[in-house]
Amino acid sequence: MKLLPPATAVFAFCAALPLAAAEPSFDIREYPFSYAGSYMSVMIRQREAGSREALYIQDVTGERMWGWKGVFRVDPMADGELLEYEAEAVASKITLSMGRGIVELCYSDPDIIRIRGQGPGIRITQEIGSWSGASFPLNYQKTVWMCKMWGPHYAIAVLKGKSSGEVATSFVNEAITDRPQFILDVFPDDSGQWEIALEQFQDAWDGKTYDKPFDLCVQEASADFREFSKKIPATPAVYESLRQLGAYVKWSSVVNPRTAIRRRSMYQSKNYMTAIWSWDNCFGAMATCMDHSFALDQLLVLFDHQTRLGILPDFLTEKYPMYAAYKPPVQGFTMKKMEQLSGAPFTAGELGTVYGPIAKLTDFWMTYMDNNGNGVPQYNNSNDCADNCAIFNVGYPTETPDLSSHLVLQMDFLAEAAARLGRPDEASIWSSRADTLTLKLVEHLWTGDRFVSKNAFTGEYCRDCRSFVNYTPLMLGERLPAQVQERLIHDLRTSGIVTPYGPASEHPDSPYFIEDGYWRGAIWAPQVLFLVEGLKRCGEIEWARQLAKNYCEMCLKSGFPENFSALDGRPMRDSAYSWTVDVFFVLAHEYLL
Repeated sequence: MKLLPPATAVFAFCAALPLAAAEPSFDIREYPFSYAGSYMSVMIRQREAGSREALYIQDVTGERMWGWKGVFRVDPMADGELLEYEAEAVASKITLSMGRGIVELCYSDPDIIRIRGQGPGIRITQEIGSWSGASFPLNYQKTVWMCKMWGPHYAIAVLKGKSSGEVATSFVNEAITDRPQFILDVFPDDSGQWEIALEQFQDAWDGKTYDKPFDLCVQEASADFREFSKKIPATPAVYESLRQLGAYVKWSSVVNPRTAIRRRSMYQSKNYMTAIWSWDNCFGAMATCMDHSFALDQLLVLFDHQTRLGILPDFLTEKYPMYAAYKPPVQGFTMKKMEQLSGAPFTAGELGTVYGPIAKLTDFWMTYMDNNGNGVPQYNNSNDCADNCAIFNVGYPTETPDLSSHLVLQMDFLAEAAARLGRPDEASIWSSRADTLTLKLVEHLWTGDRFVSKNAFTGEYCRDCRSFVNYTPLMLGERLPAQVQERLIHDLRTSGIVTPYGPASEHPDSPYFIEDGYWRGAIWAPQVLFLVEGLKRCGEIEWARQLAKNYCEMCLKSGFPENFSALDGRPMRDSAYSWTVDVFFVLAHEYLL
């Protein structure tokens, strides 16, 4: 199968909807087709290397976070044979076209996917079984089928056409792994058409009739996307098509409140990284800051699970919060950035909502993450910061320049918030604590020519590590001594760690550099933003603007992957990643508009 450019096929039974011109088109091998609020997505994927590509309906709940998500495979078929097709996707609809006809998919709401066709039929194959699973008809006519699973369940209703279902028998505690659990074949009726609805639900099927017209479902999805995209920051006209694609990535990443997720929130991805991480979410808040309420929910959804000590979850799915690691405390920087980008000051009520939780989080880092008592906080796990970053080669706990820098910025925010909330004594205390931590950062982690990350107990640091993490203090701007600023900027200009595509997470000449080595070489969107912000705060406005443009141009060429190669800017890892979009919006709006 191959992918078509947008609007290449016209189908006799489709209403003439002017969608393609207003919606971004995209490759569903790279960008999941989803709907704001949904815990499903649709992609063309290979289940394993060398296997046939196919269209899969994916379960992106926490139940399948780290495993295969393709619950159902969708195959156009005729005369018992699976057909090759060409795929076109826009925000509201997928179209599969083949010589014999067409298949279309859309969402009628976040929990229901509608599929219809003219010409060939379709085969729906349940690809995932479980020890508690079972598939069976829900009516005598066998037009509605239940697929009961470990996790959310599914109902498939045949709305038009003929059908034939085949179920693999299973018993309690017997997992089916070597054959499909359920196969449903749907064929055209005498008009040559068919249509089905596939619904995801949590408890029991409630007998829906799925009577909303397909074309109306498409129109409503399009309208919902367009409304969302209006709240995304403006960008230069040259990036408008990229802005629309980014708006789609953000809109389609939204999940509705469910169980542990108590607010309408954004996943990092509905491809692989199907969760909300407790610093990734901050960049999403910046990107959606034109809607203060929605943006604040992106922060507060993690604070809903703050512990008595102030800890936030490492990540959150609807299934549970996970506290295996912590993440950099960038909430204060985020709040300042949101207000700056939106141009609308937070109300006292909005500030009051976040002030206490952010203060508690800050106190956690300063109280419980300073085991040697020197006033410089530490990470206890590389996943607290930059996963496999080489700075942690010296062992844990590790005092790093980025952590203290983020906390200084957080204390600055808290000082300002306290003053605006009429708490001058607290404002003074936070300002004093920020001053003290800045001094300790320079005293303990500045060697005279660079910042380093040290083992908190031995004082050792990785002498041949050249991680970008150690440049993060540039964000402190004039808080740093002038000679420290000058040295950092000189090194960034001359050392080669800033490649033509952006800052490498580990210097390309480092013995620890790996091009596709996660935090040992790749370019990551947050570090680009930290660099640009730091340069601006140190007066390097034109260089900051140029790096912002370089990043946006790289996105224009390579899309919005999880990270980029520092050597040639090509996309790497997850192909549709939320914070990559977020940083594009921030930089294009603030530095290039």
